[in-house]
Amino acid sequence: MGKNGKLSWNERLGYGLAAGISTDVPWAMLGYFLMYYYTDVFGISAITAGTIMLCARCFDAFTDLLMGWAVDTRNLKWGKYRSWILIGSVVATVLLILVFTAAPFGSTGKIVYAAITYGCYGAIGMTLLFIPMSSQCPNMTGNPEERALLAGIRSIAANGGTMLVVVGFMPLVRKLGGASESRGFFFTTVIIAVGIMLLLFWNLKVTRKYELNDDGSLKEHLKTTEHENPLKQISALAKNRPAMVTVIGILILNIMMCIRSGFLTYMFQYYFNIPEFESIALFALLAMAAVGGFLFQFIVKLFHDDTNLAFIATMLVSAVSNFLFYFIVKGMDPAEAAQSMKFGPLFFLFAFNGLLQGIHYAFPFLVMQNAVEYGVWKTGKRQPGIIFCCMGFSQTIGGALGGQVLGIILSAAGYIPGESQGAATLAFMLFGAFCIPAILTLLQGIIQMFYGLSGRRFKEISAEIAARGTDVRSGVSE
Repeated sequence: MGKNGKLSWNERLGYGLAAGISTDVPWAMLGYFLMYYYTDVFGISAITAGTIMLCARCFDAFTDLLMGWAVDTRNLKWGKYRSWILIGSVVATVLLILVFTAAPFGSTGKIVYAAITYGCYGAIGMTLLFIPMSSQCPNMTGNPEERALLAGIRSIAANGGTMLVVVGFMPLVRKLGGASESRGFFFTTVIIAVGIMLLLFWNLKVTRKYELNDDGSLKEHLKTTEHENPLKQISALAKNRPAMVTVIGILILNIMMCIRSGFLTYMFQYYFNIPEFESIALFALLAMAAVGGFLFQFIVKLFHDDTNLAFIATMLVSAVSNFLFYFIVKGMDPAEAAQSMKFGPLFFLFAFNGLLQGIHYAFPFLVMQNAVEYGVWKTGKRQPGIIFCCMGFSQTIGGALGGQVLGIILSAAGYIPGESQGAATLAFMLFGAFCIPAILTLLQGIIQMFYGLSGRRFKEISAEIAARGTDVRSGVSE
């Protein structure tokens, strides 16, 4: 780390690319393609698949809490955070491949297999990566501008990687699988999983100096001598209002993301009836989302570094844009809407939604970084592990609830895999793809209003922490 908390570009990219791609790309695979894989390839009903997605997350209530507690209270040989990432890079790679492996079981065996592999991937594989990697950022730099830059890089990586996966995943499945979609899903997942593991190794290289001394010993500010039990940690976290508010908002955000991404595949397959155009449209959506990552710092500065105000304003505009898309399409014949999606007005509005999505999704990571600092000021405790474990828990539970809602809506609408859908089913798909996300985005914005940490207040808190002589990274006075 250079002067004023500045990082080198190798460190920025090594952290930002790994953090964005290793977590968001797999969840994009699950969000966009897992329901289709379960229903049309693996042979599980939509309602059963949705139930699996919900029930499999129950284990997360234990593993996320345990991981957050372990990160904050344990000192490991390869670094306080790097050690977990090293283990997780292997575990997550294997489990992701197993999720998309079509095991030759009967109907009951398939349900059990799907529940175990999907559940273990989220509860163990991703938990070992997400919480330690998120905790690395406040340890690397306390500079607000540098943190905003890392959040922007992370967003660009997440959306750019997701764009490549969404655009190229199904074509690669067909190329590698030939007549067998199940074989295609397997080999495509192997390629992506191994690529992610290599990025994680880059992260381990560039973050070493922030956790270990030259002789391999742990940095002094990371050494933990007090081993509080998880309940005491949660009690301290409950006093951190910005963190608690953001965690609730992230839960809603991930419900929305799962519903929206899940429905989009069905929209192009059945509503617009242009499955061959899905990759192009999603490429535009996610390319614009990556552009949103580039604009992230500018948006924050536009609101005079009041991160939360910029966050709320972004959500309001995003909700309006989704409502607009919904009502325009509803007023059209499906064939007319499909024509407009082929580089007509709807296509460009769809891409604009992607721009807003890229900005929107970058904010939670930054406001949670600020919440870590607030916790140091409020309680004197540095709790990045427990704070980001709650964030991870909200993400996985939100995704599970979103998958459940997706399955319920599809079943209630009378969806029949591989068949032509009725008017009522198509109407449900349209409502689920755009109107429900708009409503949930507004709800998240309302909740975020209670964050209670304006840009000016954050600067005051940072100055007070500095005046105490407290190292923000450790939460202890020097």
